[in-house]
Amino acid sequence: LVNGTLADSWKGLDKDVVIALWYMEKRADSMKFFSDLGNPMIIAGYYDANPEEMSQWLDTAQKYPDKILGTIYTTWQSNYKDLEAFEKVVDHYRK
Repeated sequence: LVNGTLADSWKGLDKDVVIALWYMEKRADSMKFFSDLGNPMIIAGYYDANPEEMSQWLDTAQKYPDKILGTIYTTWQSNYKDLEAFEKVVDHYRK
């Protein structure tokens, strides 16, 4: 319900707002954009796809270790059969 444009709307975003990243194809651009703004981020991955795709997210996230708070197993279909495989991918990146 916006009256007008959303141009520059992020300029009013408080630096304490945690951003949930979900757009796989734009992950690098999104991480850089919100990191440059100073916002912490959470990777909302999976979306009923191959759990191994999280490795692409986490590879990209290596550039922003102080800004990525964690990950979320996100499913549209109440599909939790891949939760353990997802966790194994994420656990591989833990330091």
